[in-house]
Amino acid sequence: MLASAAIFVVGSTLSTRAASSVAVAGKRAPAFLLEGPDGGDVTSHTYAGRPLLINVFAAWCGTCRVEEPLLVRAYGRYRDRVAFLGVDEQEGVARAKAFARDLAVPYPIALDAGQFAASYGTTKIPETILIDARGIVRGVHRGMLSEADLERELHALVTRKAES
Repeated sequence: MLASAAIFVVGSTLSTRAASSVAVAGKRAPAFLLEGPDGGDVTSHTYAGRPLLINVFAAWCGTCRVEEPLLVRAYGRYRDRVAFLGVDEQEGVARAKAFARDLAVPYPIALDAGQFAASYGTTKIPETILIDARGIVRGVHRGMLSEADLERELHALVTRKAES
């Protein structure tokens, strides 16, 4: 059974959305539990103590397909310092696996049946969520990130970890 705790939402340029069930930037990101494409659990505990980039996507999303190569390149540069997780938004295993295979996604993906999107406040895909090594939400970017913005965000997560 998929379950997910309420986590957070921040606007695309770190603006805050006030809602009692949604955490805000600067607050701890609660735990999540998602299903892996091979049936195992993917949990936030796996990523404890590491900066984490979560990218919410869908196979049908053209912008997601354009953005994915940027994420794949960034993963190549940051994989030793930042964990990456792709979250397929409400599609089946076959579509998520095909997306990952077709775009050579080297990092783990997980499947959301809707709980993750509801608790994180995902409203537009692609959406990139950034959590620092202490588990604090640092940003949510709705829509496609530019390569420069992605680089800046990842550099900030790595620098923040080094300062912790």
